[in-house]
Amino acid sequence: MLPVLARISQALSNIPPALDKIPTTLDSIPPALDNIPTALDNVSTTLDNMPPAFENMPTTQYNILTTLDNIPPELDNIPLELNNIPTALDSIPPAFDNIPTTLGNNTSSI
Repeated sequence: MLPVLARISQALSNIPPALDKIPTTLDSIPPALDNIPTALDNVSTTLDNMPPAFENMPTTQYNILTTLDNIPPELDNIPLELNNIPTALDSIPPAFDNIPTTLGNNTSSI
């Protein structure tokens, strides 16, 4: 029995431990990834170098609101005109009500 256990122990000791290779694998990551923090620093620098035209954005948005306040008063009646559309549809002459009847009569006379 002891010789069998000795052989099993010897066989297990000859298996290379897989976890020993993990640090080697991490060490072999390409050096290109080392530049990521530098690239992010360059983004901040780029944002600092934006042209000053963008500084006027809040003023431009304020001007849009001021422009909306200056819409001419003729446009105030648009909602009232839209409310009159159903009334205009109700005033279509009744001659159009007979179209299905007329078509039905033509079909039966053929």
